[in-house]
Amino acid sequence: MSETGLFLVKVDAVAGEACQYPAGQAMRLLVICKADSADEATAAALTPLTLAGWTQARMLSAGPLEPDPAALAGTAGDATRHALANGYAIIAYP
Repeated sequence: MSETGLFLVKVDAVAGEACQYPAGQAMRLLVICKADSADEATAAALTPLTLAGWTQARMLSAGPLEPDPAALAGTAGDATRHALANGYAIIAYP
């Protein structure tokens, strides 16, 4: 097992009734998770997606993310800092 770090998990999912996006809208999501491996990050990504109202999640890929949060701007920087502080972050795009 490696040292805990941040991993980027690419996911296709559908917005459910409890999601902030219109129900039924399919989107590509990036989930940044704290984990010890890509496999652990893939498994861990499902919990925040479910809590945020996403359904039919299909994990596409996962890999390590070696961020320097101070060097990242905008959405990527905000999401990386959120993941470092809270264990995960979700970025949605159509």
